Amino acid sequence: MNFRGTEALDHILADHNHMPGTHTATAERRLTPGFALFVACLTSFFVGFLLSNVAPVIGVAERRLGLSAAQVGWVLSAMLLSHSVLLLIGGEFIDRWGLWKVLGTAFSVLTIGSLVQVMAASFGVLLIARLIMGIGSGLGFLAGLQLVGQHTGGGPRQSFRQGLYGGMNHVGIVMAMLALPAGLAGLGWAGTYSIVTALLIVATGIVWWGLHPLARNFSPTTHIPWREILRDRRSWWFCLAHAMTFGFYLSLVSWLVKYLRGAYGADVALATAISTGLTTWAFLSRMGGGYLAGLVGEKRLVMWATAGVVVTFALMVLWGALWPAVAGLALAVLAVNLPFGAIFALASRSFPGGMTGRRLSFILTPASILAFVLPVVYGYVLEGTHSYGMGFLPWAVLGGLMFLVLLLQQSSVLRTTE
Repeated sequence: MNFRGTEALDHILADHNHMPGTHTATAERRLTPGFALFVACLTSFFVGFLLSNVAPVIGVAERRLGLSAAQVGWVLSAMLLSHSVLLLIGGEFIDRWGLWKVLGTAFSVLTIGSLVQVMAASFGVLLIARLIMGIGSGLGFLAGLQLVGQHTGGGPRQSFRQGLYGGMNHVGIVMAMLALPAGLAGLGWAGTYSIVTALLIVATGIVWWGLHPLARNFSPTTHIPWREILRDRRSWWFCLAHAMTFGFYLSLVSWLVKYLRGAYGADVALATAISTGLTTWAFLSRMGGGYLAGLVGEKRLVMWATAGVVVTFALMVLWGALWPAVAGLALAVLAVNLPFGAIFALASRSFPGGMTGRRLSFILTPASILAFVLPVVYGYVLEGTHSYGMGFLPWAVLGGLMFLVLLLQQSSVLRTTE
């Protein structure tokens, strides 16, 4: 045999395998936990930013498009509406198509919605833009949370990573509050939202390229029947814990500026500054909660924080002056944000076979439903009692009932996480 010729052929093949663009098992790009966490935090940031990217400048939109009060309400709530719907059904897409396709699609839809918002010259077009972006944000938030749980590593720092993911949502909200009014003053509507769209295009490319390794070896997850999820007490426990914290927080934010102005006569600038400060505090609370969970234990932190939710919202009935009320609000924001990371770190370990997209959808959705219901209840109580403080009493009562369920069920539900 011609061994010299065989050796030459081996060298040629070896050189070919190292050529750029050649696909080999050893040259496959892999998704690192650090990059997965970066993409997840990028997702959370944009979801928070886009959910809030009209509220700080709603006055501009109102004058520009001649919106009525009812139309303003629709513009402010439209994205949250479609966001909530996609939280409910988005888990099905994750189980069937995988995180790469779902998260890439989410960013693509967000980009399309943002482009439509740039061109919005009427109420109808702006409403469509917000509904489109809600589809992307619902898919994105759900997939980002799953990305943190499955691809950033486990261990004692899992709660911190989940808290960081949740906290970046608040960073996006604060950035929208600070940057958009200045942008509209200098660049106008089209210029400001064109920059937002350009940033989304870059982020979309990062997601499609960076998460492509997840497409390899993906196989659809076997669906857990809804009947089984609804019968599982663990699903309900985590659902209640998340609704009692994140749902209460979203509800509080929706009334915050109106509460400060109506109850204590704060002017718009002061009320907005307090709201921005409390949103920043929410980010720090989620980060701190993720770290604290590693020190005191995740279950203990969840129970302490949910008890704090009941107490702080009950005290909201009593405050008679602005700054004591602001201190009370700071405690309430702390209580509803501290356990975010601990809840999802616990949930990821509590179910045999891990957290499926369908189960995650079930846990997340009631918080958004509560965020619709509680502000309406607050409005009716305010209308009937003419007391901004009394509006929080039904929240405290509901929170007390939810906490009682969490307390009675914690031992049996969470025994698998010991």
